[in-house]
Amino acid sequence: MSWPTEMPPYEEVLQGELLERGDWLVAELDTSVSWPVQVQKVCYLERDFWLIPPSRESLPAVAIRRGGEGLRSAQTAILRFLSSLSWAETAGVLVDEFSGGNLPRVSRRQRVMLGVITQHLDLNYLPEPPDDDARMALALMREGRALKHPAYAFLSLWRVLETAITAPKDRARWVEGAIPRLSRHGAKEAVERLTVRGITDVATHLHNERRHAIAHGARNPRIDPDDAEISEQLREELPVVMGLAELAIEERMGVQTSSTVFREHLYELRGFKERIGSDLLERIFADPEGMIGELVDMPKIEVELDGREPYGPLAGMQPAFIGAEGRKLGLAYRAVSGRVQIEFALDFDEERLHFDWQRTQAGDD
Repeated sequence: MSWPTEMPPYEEVLQGELLERGDWLVAELDTSVSWPVQVQKVCYLERDFWLIPPSRESLPAVAIRRGGEGLRSAQTAILRFLSSLSWAETAGVLVDEFSGGNLPRVSRRQRVMLGVITQHLDLNYLPEPPDDDARMALALMREGRALKHPAYAFLSLWRVLETAITAPKDRARWVEGAIPRLSRHGAKEAVERLTVRGITDVATHLHNERRHAIAHGARNPRIDPDDAEISEQLREELPVVMGLAELAIEERMGVQTSSTVFREHLYELRGFKERIGSDLLERIFADPEGMIGELVDMPKIEVELDGREPYGPLAGMQPAFIGAEGRKLGLAYRAVSGRVQIEFALDFDEERLHFDWQRTQAGDD
């Protein structure tokens, strides 16, 4: 069964909690993020953000409750959230307009440029930058990905490198070493085209012929916005500087990309690790027989399909069994009714949660 994915009529954009009166702030967006067609609530840094779907007469938007907070502080909170969202979704986001009122109304417009839409946006990973420099880098990345002007997009992305690596000589060495390692789509092809044009020192070209030329207008080299050939070359070279900016944020600032998070898949066991505790886990693995009879505080769990209503028989499932073999924990959870049991294993060597549906047990109704 497939879910219908279409934008709601303008009159049906506000739903649920968004119909509650309060002190709302709304950011209407120009974005390439695939936006949900239903209201979606996201908690980020202990604050709730509502993703408001687009309609054929309105832009996608984000809303928060101000609750007496100053306007600029609330606007900054939205922008920080959008920078994290942009990083996780590898897409650009710009705020077209801020508005507010007793309801989070989005402006009605005569003509709206439509973007990509989705039924539900998976935001299990939203990075929390560790310091002001990392926050700045994500903000510049969001802007650089969204700007349609190639020169200004290039400059914004280069500023990411300057934020991540402040010393010019260190930055030059890092860029030179990073170019051969770029894996971003289009980056290697762009470097090859530069080589065909006779540019063998790509790092120096990007810095002198691009970064300096864009930033300065009074001396040569400089970028002429009317020069169609230069504009086309800038567009072709953008994947290179974008790939460098992404790599610098991850390698030099410690903010992982979504692809790295997915590849390492540490999220699969993180919740169980935090609940059980590393000390107790090591004791179990060291002497599982000696731990027989020890109490292990395991949580109740809910088994659901993403985007669907909870299924009653699989709600509030209770831990029924825990056992260890090597560095694996075997778990069994039983429904409140006792008629359904789900078994799975936590593999702490592979950082994987293994589930065999054929071993799930169901009793008679």
